[in-house]
Amino acid sequence: MARFGQRARCGLAVAAATALLPAAAAAQTATIGVSPLRIEMALGERPAAEAIQIMNLGAAPIELAVSVSNWILDETNQVRVIEPTEQSLDQWIVISPLRFTVPPGKQQTVRFTVRPKVRPEPGEHRAMIFFDEVPEVEAQPGQTRVVGRIGVAVYAHVGELTRRAVLDCIDVVSAGGTVAALFDISSTGTANARMAGRYVIWPADRFKGLAASPPDFVPDGKGPPPEGAAEAAALPSTPVLPGFRRRIVMRLSQPLAPGAWVLEIEGRLGEDPLRLAFPFEVVPEPRAQAR
Repeated sequence: MARFGQRARCGLAVAAATALLPAAAAAQTATIGVSPLRIEMALGERPAAEAIQIMNLGAAPIELAVSVSNWILDETNQVRVIEPTEQSLDQWIVISPLRFTVPPGKQQTVRFTVRPKVRPEPGEHRAMIFFDEVPEVEAQPGQTRVVGRIGVAVYAHVGELTRRAVLDCIDVVSAGGTVAALFDISSTGTANARMAGRYVIWPADRFKGLAASPPDFVPDGKGPPPEGAAEAAALPSTPVLPGFRRRIVMRLSQPLAPGAWVLEIEGRLGEDPLRLAFPFEVVPEPRAQAR
């Protein structure tokens, strides 16, 4: 359980902390809209059914191919496709259609049913439904064709669902003008656990303490920063899969001046409240020596 005011530091070396700062994310195609991007369902005695809406936001028709895979999150929290097992959800999904074309400005409904082939074991079962853009023509030798891919995560739960996690430690690091918070989290329940709520960055001399800032849980993290704060935004919602320990990196939207600061968290980690104040310092970048 995330404890009130927990402030354990991860004790990272400077080189290791710098290596964890996220690189710029690759741009995704802006012509495909998908809703929802995450589906959670309970598996019972009867088959479960869901639907996904695919929207063509561009000016030309888009042909898409559908596939389903088993997956985990790797050490950098990126989706990694793994081999299926008889207990993996991808083996139980029947989906239609598997290939289709969406005219510009239109949408397509893709429906799927979960029909377990064996008795599901208690716990969380996962699948990723991928929608891959099919190019109109094959790329010429020596050329690279960029196509879009979007995945919809599907979680199916059997038995008691618990989202429990431990915030093992936390750090804030800065390098090259980038400031990032690092959350080390272990998921101990039967289902994926994630953070929800918001963070607030305070100059240390303006932070009046947790008691002066009453809990204000906002699931989507929206809302203006409190008066006197430098920044406020939503906490990252990256899931930590049950039985795994992962480090989640949250990059701040703007650099911070050298000095003393406080990271305040108002939210939840899985089922438990997550409320803490973490002091940190941004040190000046070393100047390059003249030659």
